[in-house]
Amino acid sequence: MKLLFCALGIYSSPGGMQRFDQRVIRCLREIPSLSSSEVVVLVLWDRREDANAVPWGVEFLPCSRSKVYMVLQFVWHLLVKRPELILYDHVLLAPLAVLARLLLPRTRQMLFAYGDEVWRRPAFWRRLIVRKFIDLIAVISKFTAETMAQSFDLAAGQLELLPCAVDLSSAERSAVPRANAIDGEYRLLTVSRLAWAEREKGHDKVILALRTVLSVFPNTHYYVAGDGPLKEELRRLAEQAGVASNVHLLGYVDEAALDALYAHSHVFVMPSKKEGFGIVYLEAWKHGLPVIAGNRDAGGEVATHGVTGLLVDPENIEEISQAILTLLSDSESRVAMGCRGQQEVTQKYCHERFRGNLGRILTKVSDGLQHSQA
Repeated sequence: MKLLFCALGIYSSPGGMQRFDQRVIRCLREIPSLSSSEVVVLVLWDRREDANAVPWGVEFLPCSRSKVYMVLQFVWHLLVKRPELILYDHVLLAPLAVLARLLLPRTRQMLFAYGDEVWRRPAFWRRLIVRKFIDLIAVISKFTAETMAQSFDLAAGQLELLPCAVDLSSAERSAVPRANAIDGEYRLLTVSRLAWAEREKGHDKVILALRTVLSVFPNTHYYVAGDGPLKEELRRLAEQAGVASNVHLLGYVDEAALDALYAHSHVFVMPSKKEGFGIVYLEAWKHGLPVIAGNRDAGGEVATHGVTGLLVDPENIEEISQAILTLLSDSESRVAMGCRGQQEVTQKYCHERFRGNLGRILTKVSDGLQHSQA
């Protein structure tokens, strides 16, 4: 099979969607039925220097943010390479599917849907393109599937579930959650970018909740890993709330330092209201941390209240502070939730499970291709 994967950005910037795309590309080389396939990846935002991160056997075509160049490359591949299956990583790229259908009527087309980019009702023309030109949509959560089906007026059969995953080392599979304070501290952790669009992750609510937490556990510290313009706003908020000495805005943290942060924390807290899945919850679980997640998005689907963490109203500061106090006050429950989260990752959200799910979905699309050619 000749396969073309079109994406906004994969290797040039961090983020959950980018990590999802990287895993998809890995799997395209690992799935036995695709081992001899020709895989081409066409990426709008990536640059030539990002090619070092691409798996062996994948043709990588970065467009350095040139939309014109990407469209020209796309049309050239349609006319010359004639891919049999085209994957799109974002609904913004769906208009390319119209070109593909006009030039290659029998080519099958699949869209990945991640989160809030498909939650809102789009213009009629975009709904029409997705309904009429995309053969199948792989969504990362039931929450996103149900919301997108309503927003885009989709039939249930057009959607397939493909949950996120993380890699698990043998050490992480046996990591032991921390029951006691570390150097006299209890440590809360959030990992996310601090772009303006990330305000709904709930960093500000955690900072405000910290005032109540410190009245009971005065040596609690809140660590935030991630960089962006929101960092300065959060720093000022911590000063205004009188908790600046207990809030640590770390900026960008490399993988080794991030693993150490997870390993030396007690609770992962991100009461977001915009998670299409919440891959960072999986990262926390694989290190044995219970999570505090919001109950208005897919966080409430991934985490189970009282089992692998606690779900809170992301707008309710008192509820957030009480959830933190509950976990800090009961080390036995905290450790048990972290261990159960670890088991969830091992059983449901590991790379092998993801590869199997993706292989099943691609087989379904391929069956449609063979049927159209018969």
